[in-house]
Amino acid sequence: MKRIVSYLSTFLILCLFLNAITLTSASAASGKVSLKAEYYKGHPYVKLVNFSNKKVSDKINLELKKFAVKSASISNSKEFKQEGYYYNTRVSTAYNKNNKLSVMFYTTYTTGGLSSLEWSDSFNYDMSTGKRIYLTDILNTRSKQFLFNQHVKETLNLLNTKTGAVFDTNKLANTKTQSFFYNDQGVTIRFNPNEVAYANQGYVDVVVPYNEIEGQGLAETGTNNNHSNTNTEVPSTLNINPSDVHIYSNDGETYLGSLSTNTFNSDSIFNQYGTYGSQYSIDSIWNEYGTYGSDYSLDSAFNQYTTTPPIIVYYGKVVGYVTTNQYLKNAVHPDDLLAFAQTLLDL
Repeated sequence: MKRIVSYLSTFLILCLFLNAITLTSASAASGKVSLKAEYYKGHPYVKLVNFSNKKVSDKINLELKKFAVKSASISNSKEFKQEGYYYNTRVSTAYNKNNKLSVMFYTTYTTGGLSSLEWSDSFNYDMSTGKRIYLTDILNTRSKQFLFNQHVKETLNLLNTKTGAVFDTNKLANTKTQSFFYNDQGVTIRFNPNEVAYANQGYVDVVVPYNEIEGQGLAETGTNNNHSNTNTEVPSTLNINPSDVHIYSNDGETYLGSLSTNTFNSDSIFNQYGTYGSQYSIDSIWNEYGTYGSDYSLDSAFNQYTTTPPIIVYYGKVVGYVTTNQYLKNAVHPDDLLAFAQTLLDL
């Protein structure tokens, strides 16, 4: 009888052991890491436990704890205690698989009265290296940055159509500071309350699949010596509407108007009284003292030496430059833009 009990005990131990191995293997295969909730003076953070690479786990744990330490320093400061301010944080794990980890911190700051500020901070990691990932690491080309911003704008427009609550449908995410987290298809951008929609909408999420930002790159530098004979590669689509052709800053983050030949169109760069056509507007290529019209600015259409002039975009594709630099391939001289726009109607 004792021997039977002994066999059963051994069998159960083996089962538990094999089960533990299976769970560990499944976790490793999914790229999921073990996390533990921790607090520093009332402010939460998460900590990696039993991670195979101690150097990586120590680095990440230190960075996550630093956020809690900083929050505690603010909330426990003499000024906050005297004024009765409220500064609270919470933490959540937004993604934890495929060797990617996304941790989100949420802060609520109230100085009195009924109003308060809320915002999020994201910490995204490649668990194979321990490197913290920023949007700039994912959007590592101008083409990706542009396509990313186009997708965000389109999604916000769609949300506005459905809810009517979005007040900034042209919001451009700051690729250096924007909160985001991974998902199985790409990334999710998380806008703070009151950033793109009314506060009662809370945080606004925009899902950006990787395949939405994999687009055509900029044309390479060439030897086009005559700006009146450019070879701009506009996609061969019949009946191109110049209103669908847009000008952006070289990084794709600042909208500079459309090529609409309707001089009453508010977005047209040919509307001399409009935002993008006035010689006095900061976002106009015709402002000779502005960023995009000066002879000396590297972002200007009129700097004949720059390699980062405004770009021409058609349905998410970068098809050329607006520039006086005669050595850039697919360039259109600013003075030829109207003629160029008019030729599109004849395609």
